[in-house]
Amino acid sequence: MALKKSLIILSALLVLTNCTATPQVITEQVFVDRPISIQPRPDGVDLNDVKFHVVTADNLEEFIESMKSRNGGRLVFIALTVEGYESLSINVAELRRYIEQQKELIVYYEKQSVSK
Repeated sequence: MALKKSLIILSALLVLTNCTATPQVITEQVFVDRPISIQPRPDGVDLNDVKFHVVTADNLEEFIESMKSRNGGRLVFIALTVEGYESLSINVAELRRYIEQQKELIVYYEKQSVSK
């Protein structure tokens, strides 16, 4: 009887200690490098020609007649001041600078993507 009691206590003790043992959790950081697919560059820009006419007091009458003949008798033209033309030139140069910097940035990221 004492042996049976000892066996039951020993079995219960083994079962209880087995339930309280927790498995060890190991956390590991893994860095995954996701490749960035390089997209094709867009087509180039196809711009239309723009003609500028310089009109002075000396050629004003000739210019007016030329414009009337080109526009079916209507006198229509758009004029810029010298300051307006300078602003237009500066704006175009600023756009060109911005586009060039964006291109350089794109090339940088493409090189980073390929080198990894």
